[in-house]
Amino acid sequence: MTHIINGKQIAEKLRQDLKEEIIKLESKYKKVPGLAVVQVGNVAASSLYVKAKTKNAKEVGINVIDHHLNEDTEEGKLLELVKDLNNQENVNGILVQLPLPSHINEKLVLDSIHPNKDADGFHPLNVGKLSIA
Repeated sequence: MTHIINGKQIAEKLRQDLKEEIIKLESKYKKVPGLAVVQVGNVAASSLYVKAKTKNAKEVGINVIDHHLNEDTEEGKLLELVKDLNNQENVNGILVQLPLPSHINEKLVLDSIHPNKDADGFHPLNVGKLSIA
């Protein structure tokens, strides 16, 4: 017996459930979840991906804080931004869009995201938790 799964329908249901959950959280805590999205440079595929993530997050009620940095941004400046985002109360998740320019150490940047704010789950602590789950 073949069972066809309607991915669009499932995704819409998940988005609706998430939207309702965010409304409850906002009512309870009087604040909206915040997602900081950091993109360095202008890789076309990355820009499209960030646009889609931003659109989906906003649709469910997440406040998106966009940080689009120039291609020549120094690694230290990016690390300082991540450090600042780690300490911002209105930021519940941080997403650094990959790939980063070649002069920036991706692992160093991803490891600098606090594990509790790691939206992609790339921090070593989160990868470890996933591997034992």
